[in-house]
Amino acid sequence: MIVFGAIAGFCFTLDFWCPPYRTSIAAQKALLRYGLPLVSAVLMLMIFTSSDKIMLRSIGSYEQLGLYAAAFKIVGILAVLQVGVNGFWSPMAIRWFEEGVFAERLTRVERTVVATMVLIACGIVLLRDLIIQILAGEYQDAALIIPLLVFAPIFTILSEITMVGINFKKRTELHLIITVVVAALNILGNFILIPKFGPGGAGLSTAASYLLYFWLRTFVAIRVWQRFEIRHFVEASVILVVVAALPFSDFDPLIQNGAILAIMLVATILYRKELGNLADLGLQLAKSKRSASG
Repeated sequence: MIVFGAIAGFCFTLDFWCPPYRTSIAAQKALLRYGLPLVSAVLMLMIFTSSDKIMLRSIGSYEQLGLYAAAFKIVGILAVLQVGVNGFWSPMAIRWFEEGVFAERLTRVERTVVATMVLIACGIVLLRDLIIQILAGEYQDAALIIPLLVFAPIFTILSEITMVGINFKKRTELHLIITVVVAALNILGNFILIPKFGPGGAGLSTAASYLLYFWLRTFVAIRVWQRFEIRHFVEASVILVVVAALPFSDFDPLIQNGAILAIMLVATILYRKELGNLADLGLQLAKSKRSASG
């Protein structure tokens, strides 16, 4: 089926692979230099994102895998948001870069995205027991893993904001190097932590790997392109590490939840302007959609 699908896809895209016009050898080499590392990076990313589940099944037990999968099912809701951000951000970043206004607008975007991601992550951690009860009640113990697994979609979304400088400079081979590094470290982390902590060990390795993934992409983008403000990303990293660590502390659950609520309140106050702009944008989109349908 895979071979048949590949052949069918080639036939339907024949004009792309064999265009009616001739392209120069230099242009073809440039396309290959840009595209081949991305293809390899995607393959390595598949290994990176699946290694925790594969190793949990191999080293752990099916019961542990079930708990982990239930927790990931809750966090997977954020994948919809991730797709939306990617679809919106990539063309917008390219347009701003071509217009020469990207750097000045990046700070406003990063503050808005950081505020949104922090509040969403805190909300999921705060309501994890209720969400698990509604969506996967038989896996109540999975609620403890959720604070670690929110790192995967949250820091992937944040890294999509910061890493565009790599693409601007057409250094796509750096995506491959970064992905290889984090995939190898995630596999090593799972190998060490799963026998000791089960699904919690897999979650810890995943959280640390995605945090590293974000910061590697960010620092490499700064290195090859230009410096930009990262203070808000540092704040977000510290906040999310604290929020993820609270459920594993010896504090009473009421104190844990109270601390998370306090963090959400402080974040809302600090980023009230950006959240207000985001709310205004949502209202404008809703009005335009109603006008178009009407």
